[in-house]
Amino acid sequence: MGVVDAADRLVGALTDGDVRRALGRAELASPVAEHMTRNPIFVAPDLLAGEAMRVMNARERPILVLFVCEAGRLAGAVHMHDLLRAGVA
Repeated sequence: MGVVDAADRLVGALTDGDVRRALGRAELASPVAEHMTRNPIFVAPDLLAGEAMRVMNARERPILVLFVCEAGRLAGAVHMHDLLRAGVA
């Protein structure tokens, strides 16, 4: 899940891993900012799907959800499974 500020700028991502790490040590009322991954990877909306797949796989642990930002604001996201279903790989 993407986390944005008041101006819709992407400031973090809350992943299932972040939630798992928080379990048992965080209260439900604690701010998301305490547990999110800061400065997530994002791409521009005009990036080709094949290049997005390369960005997702270029890391030691591949990214399953890649955020799309336009003019500094969150515009959307693409999931690895969507690219695979579309036959990009």
